Amino acid sequence: MHNIPIAVILLFFLAGITASVQADRGAAANKKAPRVVVAPVVQQSVPLRLEYIGNIMAWESAAIKARVTGYVLSYHFREGEDVKKGQQPGQSH
Repeated sequence: MHNIPIAVILLFFLAGITASVQADRGAAANKKAPRVVVAPVVQQSVPLRLEYIGNIMAWESAAIKARVTGYVLSYHFREGEDVKKGQQPGQSH
């Protein structure tokens, strides 16, 4: 086996590292700066306006049905009014 001095091996190693660093610097220098578009800052009030497409439904609903045959002649609540369980006719909350 040949005896190669350690100094020669280190010299080649350092030369390779130096060439790699210089190549990285050259590649970075060749890159162009990105285009940046700027606009003046203006303070103004912006109206809050939201538009949505959809349906609106109640969270809960109840159907009034008679348990016997016949007709429902009257009911004692107003459409859209909150009704509690056990509430007597004519009571409002």
